[in-house]
Amino acid sequence: MQTDTEQRQWDAYVRRVVRTGSFSADIVKTMVESGWSEGDAYRLVQHHIAKERWKAAGILVGFAILALTALAVTIGSYNAATAHGGGGFYVVWYGGIIGGGVGSLWGLLRLMRIRS
Repeated sequence: MQTDTEQRQWDAYVRRVVRTGSFSADIVKTMVESGWSEGDAYRLVQHHIAKERWKAAGILVGFAILALTALAVTIGSYNAATAHGGGGFYVVWYGGIIGGGVGSLWGLLRLMRIRS
């Protein structure tokens, strides 16, 4: 049986290697070689894979919403400025567009790196 400290160390190890793209079979094999039962090791690895997928998907969706909102504000303000013959001003929310696009790519890459 694992002590609480050992359990936390294994949790941190599994979380780290899942994020770096290691295959679950390799992680389980390492844990079994260290004294874990195969079932317990498999459950822990699958738990961390599922958590990491949810985090990556949340990052992807959150930044995509930011980018789309920034794009909508930019297009809406441009349309409002040019609606009455021009002469108005409009806002280009380039920080939200660029930041949302880069963040979405980061979330997508993080999601693609997770292997079952």
